[in-house]
Amino acid sequence: MNARVILVPYDSGQRGLRLGAGPQHLVAKGLLEKLAPLAGHVEMEWIEAQDPFLMENQTSFDLMRQVSRRVAFAERQGEFPIVVAGNCDVIVGSVAGLSPGRLGAIWFDAHTDLRTPERSYDGFLDGMGLAMLAGLCWRWATATVPGFRPVPPGRLLHIGSRPLKEEVVFLNEAGVGYLTAAEIHDKGIERALPRCLDGLAREVDRVHLHLDVDVLDPAIAPANTYSREDGLTPEQVGRALDLIATRFPIAALDITAYDPTCDPEGKLVPVVLDLITGVFLRRSGHQN
Repeated sequence: MNARVILVPYDSGQRGLRLGAGPQHLVAKGLLEKLAPLAGHVEMEWIEAQDPFLMENQTSFDLMRQVSRRVAFAERQGEFPIVVAGNCDVIVGSVAGLSPGRLGAIWFDAHTDLRTPERSYDGFLDGMGLAMLAGLCWRWATATVPGFRPVPPGRLLHIGSRPLKEEVVFLNEAGVGYLTAAEIHDKGIERALPRCLDGLAREVDRVHLHLDVDVLDPAIAPANTYSREDGLTPEQVGRALDLIATRFPIAALDITAYDPTCDPEGKLVPVVLDLITGVFLRRSGHQN
């Protein structure tokens, strides 16, 4: 199976800074070389802002629109889309580019990303990615993303958060399924995740995977300045991906939110590269 790696090197509209440096760093550390022996062919492309005057919101929605077109092209070509981006809100474009139907999304993240402009202390757009995907905010702007349709909450599953009290309220009010890191540590992934997948399987036939790397415990693999303690281990994430892949075809993958300056020893790089290639192998196996 062929792969298309779509790189979006922006963080809050700024190119190559903080989380926006992650895509280039992962490429420099061997992302394509890791994929090449597994895929029939690997194509790589960079997404660039159309307007040179960069602004957080306008630039972010521009990037989503471009990602949607490139993911749609990859799907038409029979390629597996892998979007490597600074910000999580890229998922709006990734999901929009996939063919419609009973498509769901599984989101790994230390944070819920369910804030809306009315429920945000700082107006940080990247803290609203899941809310946008569910159609809870920025509806006029997301409607400009080709192919975007809000994903019903019953088709969404959030894994690995260390939620603040109000974030739990947001999850419950929105009706988004979730499995916290604390539940996984307490019950084990083998016991905790299948019941969530059972519920999701009643709603969807395939899933988009979104992996914000700060779902990992920063003591093991530091990702960014937003990381929270008591995150998941690489083994827990890997086993979760195994369980997901046995239940659903994987339509596409996002990898987001890696800031190399927070990882001076490079601990996270081999973990992320292994997770990416692991998803690709699981997708290829399901395809075959």
